[in-house]
Amino acid sequence: MLFRFFFIVGVVLLTSGFGFLNFGNSLEKDISEHKDTLNSIFVTYWKGAKISIRSLPITEDTKEINFSEIKKEQAQRLGLGPYLSNIYDWEFLLKSQPASIDPISFSEILAFSKEVYDMQDNIEQLDEDDYPAFMEVVAHGSRVTTGEILDYPKPWSNSYDHWGFALVMEAQPTFGSWKTYELDKVNIDDFSTTDLRVFTAMHKGFDNLRNQWYFLADQSFTNSINELNRGDISLNETTKFFAEAHLIDGFTVEEQLQLLLRGASYLMRGWARHQSDDADLMKQASADIEEALTDFNRLGIDNELVWLAESYVYIKNEEPNKAITSLDKLSNSRLMSKNEIALIEETKNHLQDRDPEKALNFLTDKVFMYKLGSSYAYSYAQEIRWANILKESELGRKILQRFNDLEEAINKAKEFISLEALKRKVNL
Repeated sequence: MLFRFFFIVGVVLLTSGFGFLNFGNSLEKDISEHKDTLNSIFVTYWKGAKISIRSLPITEDTKEINFSEIKKEQAQRLGLGPYLSNIYDWEFLLKSQPASIDPISFSEILAFSKEVYDMQDNIEQLDEDDYPAFMEVVAHGSRVTTGEILDYPKPWSNSYDHWGFALVMEAQPTFGSWKTYELDKVNIDDFSTTDLRVFTAMHKGFDNLRNQWYFLADQSFTNSINELNRGDISLNETTKFFAEAHLIDGFTVEEQLQLLLRGASYLMRGWARHQSDDADLMKQASADIEEALTDFNRLGIDNELVWLAESYVYIKNEEPNKAITSLDKLSNSRLMSKNEIALIEETKNHLQDRDPEKALNFLTDKVFMYKLGSSYAYSYAQEIRWANILKESELGRKILQRFNDLEEAINKAKEFISLEALKRKVNL
């Protein structure tokens, strides 16, 4: 399981929108674009939904819930119009009734879109983490309305909430900005073990790569490397259990995980630096990938991830014959599609024509299908008990369906969600 996870981890960096269309990349540009994403109207809609449910006046002492009064109060406090008030109505979610949202007709979409913009001013200064955690509110609400107990690990934290949502979003089609928002809210220091702090730092890095924020990705993977180099490695019980099932002779569980995670982090930081279009960082890319190979080789790992890294290093070092040997291994992998095998052959032809730059274009572009890369977190999350709460209980499945409904509603409004487009429609 863990070896599959680490292979897929590496695949993400090659399937996250890599390309050579970099226009004045810089850390400042990445930060600015990241901020714009968090302030987007799509994130406002998602943030509004999260604030709405987390601010429900429900605690462990609550005996009954007056949903009609809550709906009125929230409409005033959050600035919700009739459509958003209906969408953010959580009564049916917490009761044993279908958690559905009345579909918005085409004629209603314009009014709905305007409501989202109107709400934005009301919640701009609000932070959902100032309220009880999502899982706590839902658990208490379910207890009051249905008697159903939602069991979740305690103590719980906001970061568990946010990373849980980000992991679920890896497996479900959704707005990438929602996942960026959730990961931004994760504080890696809230996790008590090294592996979880590293996994969350790497997950942030993957999201930065997906958005082509290579300088932020560099920082994220540097954080995971630094965490692993601190010395004492502590592991979550789930991680330890699966690592022991795949333990390599001569290594402790902690040593093996340290080398695997550090190798993956070096490799991903190397790809991020290669794509940064920054002369200094690009010079360091090869060194990072060589560090990754050093860690993988210490463990005796020989798989697609290693062959890919070897190909990169050999091409950069102008050793085409060795690069072709590694590419041949890739070509024979059952994970390669016919199209990817054809691209590998094209890469070999570039090497034989003494055109290493075109060969590198392939290795730093989309080698594998995105669906393989984006599944890395999901494959690991399947083994984490608390990350499966939303999938394994009836209440959790209703919650996921409710958020699917949220997405469907905003999808219908995408044509009008631009403020300028909205103004034009209103003035017609």
